[in-house]
Amino acid sequence: MPKTRSLHNKRGQRASVIDFPKKGELRSPWSGPNAPFVLGMAESADSFTKWGQNVGKRDRELRDFWPTESTLAGAVYMVCSRNAGFEWVLDGPEKTKESVEYILNNAITSGSPGWMPFISSVSQDLYATDNGAFIEIIRKGPSDPVIGIAHLDSYNCLRTGNPDFPVIYRDRKGKLHKMPWFNVISLTDMPSPIQRMNGVGMCAVSRVLRAAQIMRDIAQYKHEKVSGQFYRAIHFIGGVAKSEIEDVQERGLEDAQNQGLTRYIMPLIIASLDPEKPVSAETIELASLPENFDVDQELKWYINTLALGLGTDYQDLAPLPGGGLGTGAQSEVLHKKANQKGSKWFMDAIIREFRWRGVIPRNIEFDFIAQDLAEEQEDARLRKLRAEERSIRLNSGEIDFKTARKIAEKFGDFPDDIDIEAIEDPEPGTGRNLSGGSAGGSVQGEDNMNRQEKK
Repeated sequence: MPKTRSLHNKRGQRASVIDFPKKGELRSPWSGPNAPFVLGMAESADSFTKWGQNVGKRDRELRDFWPTESTLAGAVYMVCSRNAGFEWVLDGPEKTKESVEYILNNAITSGSPGWMPFISSVSQDLYATDNGAFIEIIRKGPSDPVIGIAHLDSYNCLRTGNPDFPVIYRDRKGKLHKMPWFNVISLTDMPSPIQRMNGVGMCAVSRVLRAAQIMRDIAQYKHEKVSGQFYRAIHFIGGVAKSEIEDVQERGLEDAQNQGLTRYIMPLIIASLDPEKPVSAETIELASLPENFDVDQELKWYINTLALGLGTDYQDLAPLPGGGLGTGAQSEVLHKKANQKGSKWFMDAIIREFRWRGVIPRNIEFDFIAQDLAEEQEDARLRKLRAEERSIRLNSGEIDFKTARKIAEKFGDFPDDIDIEAIEDPEPGTGRNLSGGSAGGSVQGEDNMNRQEKK
């Protein structure tokens, strides 16, 4: 953890050409016509503020939008619950370890305290707001011990661009707090390189926004199709008087209400028409899905878009569909690639920031335990293959027992609690096949063959 944060060298000259806002210039950002945080919604449901123009307003719109699209809401829930469910382990001096464990397990949120609510809140801000996630480090000064951590609402945090006071936080009463660097951690998903953005990024919801809007509109169209009271088409009808149609509609509506039907009404039937006036009808659709629209195919590509935007695997959001995308080999490759994407980035970011900011002391090892059944199965398969290889090399005389054990220890195939040096070599002529199979034969079998040849 650094002890000083100076932007000047020993002679008082600036050490960087970058011009940061000064401490006295960090005034209230929530007032004036150019305020980056302005309350209020967009003019319409789909009129989102453009990225980079008004961070606070856009984030408010994103927060209001993503819960309204069920598939996107499920995807956000999946990655947030995954992050909150990661187990972690501490190693070091017992008293220090207990203190750090207490701090992590009692992390403060706007709801109930605890590690899982804390990480879930941080993850929601990270994936659903361009401003990112913010964590308060509770302590008096940079050299003082950390006594707690707390989640800060992203909407109430302003990035200043000043490394000494990187964040201004507004509390429930509207009071502004200049957060020094040793009291705040900021996490950003895909931070922008544009200097004026001060580290604001493009979150996962922003990346998939257009696709999510389309799917939300399709769902809304279906909803209104079965339950709404909107004109979706114009029918041109000949041979029937308008008054007759209106009378039938009124009787049909009254019958439906008497039967308690609120979503579906039986088709209207008009009887005893004049046979000399043939009935004709033409329909002009005012709102319909595109021609040859395939909902299943569209949903598959939409889920694929969500997986790309959230940095996860398709299989984490939905079962792989049949066909070219769902082969066993490809499924395994996709799973291995996913291990290097969003989840690993999140775990590495938390570990790195907690270590650097002093939340985790230097004498404590902190790491996540990500249980992966597919990875454990693959490790078991590799251990079996290495054991068979050692057995073949041992039976051929290329290596002895001690060397085989050294090789097993090098690759981690021996449990840590077993003392390899204390294991005695087997007596000559007894099983040397480490894999338990018949690969390479055995010494005892060779001795029997030699005796028969002598006879």
